Amino acid sequence: GQSAAAGGLKCPDGSPAPAGMAGALPLPTLPLPAVVPKLFAAQPEHVMEDAVLWVKNLGRYEHAQLEALSEQQLQLLLTFCTVFLGQKTYINNPFLRAHLTEVLVLFVPKKDSGATGYRSSKMASVLAGHTLARQYLAPYLMTFFVDIEFSGSHAGFYDKFTYRQNCLRTLEHIWTIPHFRKSIVDAAEDPVRFESFANFVLNDVIFSLDEGIKNLAKIRQVELMQRDVSGWGAMGAEEKKDKLAELRAAEGQGGYYVQMANELVHMVNYMTEDPRLVAVFMRATLRQRVATMLSCCLHNLVGRGVELKVAEPEKYHFEPRNLLLEVAETFVHFADDPEFPAAIVLDERFYDHELFRKAVNRVLRPMMKEKDLKVFESLALKCQELGQNAQQEEEDLGDIPDEFLCPITSVLMLDPVMLPTSKQMISRAAITRALLSDPIDPFSRAKLTVDMLVPQPELAQQIREWKEGRLAKARAAKLQGAEKMEVDE
Repeated sequence: GQSAAAGGLKCPDGSPAPAGMAGALPLPTLPLPAVVPKLFAAQPEHVMEDAVLWVKNLGRYEHAQLEALSEQQLQLLLTFCTVFLGQKTYINNPFLRAHLTEVLVLFVPKKDSGATGYRSSKMASVLAGHTLARQYLAPYLMTFFVDIEFSGSHAGFYDKFTYRQNCLRTLEHIWTIPHFRKSIVDAAEDPVRFESFANFVLNDVIFSLDEGIKNLAKIRQVELMQRDVSGWGAMGAEEKKDKLAELRAAEGQGGYYVQMANELVHMVNYMTEDPRLVAVFMRATLRQRVATMLSCCLHNLVGRGVELKVAEPEKYHFEPRNLLLEVAETFVHFADDPEFPAAIVLDERFYDHELFRKAVNRVLRPMMKEKDLKVFESLALKCQELGQNAQQEEEDLGDIPDEFLCPITSVLMLDPVMLPTSKQMISRAAITRALLSDPIDPFSRAKLTVDMLVPQPELAQQIREWKEGRLAKARAAKLQGAEKMEVDE
C-alpha cells in the first residue's frame, strides 16, 4: 500500500526499483507500526540472528565477497540494519541490535597506510546516498548508544564499549557528509534522546580515560622493574610470572580504553564545532557534567605526568599531546557560555588552575591556534577569579545546615525539589543529571522521571535568606575589622 501510494517500489536512494531481487521490497516508512505484526513476531529469533552474524563475519573475514554484491543489494542490507536498529519493539534482544552496529560499521571506510587512506569506497558510497539512513541512522545510533547501557547481561558493562565504538565510528564518518550531519544536529532537538546520549558519552569519557591512564601507570611500573636489571634478576620466578601477567593485562586494557577515550573526546570536539550542539551541551542538565569531563581529562593528561611515560605509547594509542589539544579546543567551544566557568570551578575533585597554566606552557602554546589559545587562557583566568571568590564565599558561609545540603553533591541547594517516591529533598540539577543515567529514585529505587519532581519554593526561600544573612554578617564583620585597624593606626 505504501509503495503504490508512492508511485511504485523504491530503492533506498529514492530511485525507482529495478526488476529482480534487489527491487522486490518497498522502501519502508519509519517508524514502523507500533503493533508488531504477528507473522513477524512468530519468527524464531535465530533466523534473523544467523543472517546478521553471517554478514558480520563475511565482512570481517571475506570483505571482498561482501563488496561484490550489487549496489541495490547493499542498499537493502543497509535498509535492514537501519530499520531494525531503531525498532526496539520489533527486536527485543539488545545484543541482536548490537550485531547490527557491527554490520553498519562495515559501510564506514577504514583508514590504512595506503595513499588513498581508505580500503574501499563502494560501501561508503552506498551509505552516502541512502535516503532512509540519511534521515534516521544518526538518531537510531544515539538511541542504541543509550539502550545498550541497560542490556541486563552480566558481561554487558564491558560489551557495551565495543558496540558503542561501532556507533562512534559510524557517527564520525557520517558527520563528514552534509546531509547526515544535518540529521545529527536535528536529533538534538529531541532533548530526552540527545541529553541521554550526551550524558553517557561524557560518562564514558571519564571512565575510559581513567581506566586507560590507570593501566598505563601499571605498565610503567613493570617497565621500571624490568629496567632494574639486578632487581628483576633477583625476583623469584613466580613473582616475575605474576608481574608479566599484570603487564599483559594492563597492555590489553590500557590500549583498549585509551583508544575508546580518544574516539569519545574527538566526537565531543567535532560535534561542538557546531554552535547549535554547543547550546545543547550547555543546557542546565549537562553543563556541569561537561565541565567535570573536561577537567578530568586535564587532570589525567597534565596532572599525572611522569607516571604515564611508557616505553611505546603509540602501542597503546596514547598520544597525550594530541588528546590534550582536542580537550583544550573543546574547552574553547564552550567558553562563550556565561555559566561554564562557574561549572568548571564547582568541580572540586578535578579543577586546578595550575593545570591550565601547565597545559599552555608545556604543550598548547606551539600547537594551538593563536586565537583559540587566547580564549583558553582567558577562560583559565575567569576560572581562577571565580575560584578565589568561591573559596571566600565558602569561608563566609561557614557550616551549612544539613537540611540545606544536597545529599548527592553535598553542596548548598539553590533549587531544591522533593522526590515523591522517597520524600527526599535534593538539588534539581543533581537529580536531573542522575536520572539521565538511570530513571530511578536513588534512595527508594522506585521509578522516577523529571516530570515527577516536586518544586520546594518555601525551602528555596529559606536557603536564600540564610545565605544572604550569612554573607551580610561576614561583610559587616570585615568592615568592622577594617575600621578597627584604621582607628588603631
